Amino acid sequence: MSFIANASNSGEKPADLVLSNYVYEHVEDNTQNFVNYRAAIPTDRVIGWEDLGHFKLSQYLLMHALTYRVEVLRSAGIEMPPHTFYVDNVYAYVPFPKVETIYYVDVDLYRYFIAVTINP
Repeated sequence: MSFIANASNSGEKPADLVLSNYVYEHVEDNTQNFVNYRAAIPTDRVIGWEDLGHFKLSQYLLMHALTYRVEVLRSAGIEMPPHTFYVDNVYAYVPFPKVETIYYVDVDLYRYFIAVTINP
C-alpha cells in the first residue's frame, strides 16, 4: 500500500492505528453490508483523536477495521484471557489509550463472511 511509503517519507509521525473499511458478506441471501468511516474520518493524512468527526451508530470500530503498530500493542500490555473465545474487543479497545496518531485508508480491506448452516 503506497500510503505506508508516503507517510514514512513525509516526515510525519507514523500512524499508531490504521483504520480501514470492512464488509459483512451474507452468504445465504447474497447481500452485503458495507461499513466505512468516510463521513467521520479525514483521509490521506495522519491525524489525532481530536480530528475525528461524529460516528453513526452503525460505524463502530471493530477488530475488522483496526491495524495497530506492534509497538502500540506491546506498550498496551494486552493479555488475552486463556481458554476464551471472542476476545476481539480486548484486541480492539485495550490499546486505544496508547494511540496518538491515526491514518484512515478508505478501502474495503476486510470481508466477514456470514453463513448459516443447519444440520438435519
